[in-house]
Amino acid sequence: MKARSILRAREHHPALDGLLTDTADSNTYMRSVNDALGYEPTHKSVEYQRDL
Repeated sequence: MKARSILRAREHHPALDGLLTDTADSNTYMRSVNDALGYEPTHKSVEYQRDL
């Protein structure tokens, strides 16, 4: 599905320079899918949560 979405985005927007995706480090399955599709790490977000 993700590969088809990429192809569709490129078909409908030929001037598109690239795509971004966010995936948690703990989601190893989706990270391997993203690696296979050619995504490269560009940023990292850190979220903190505190019980009040």
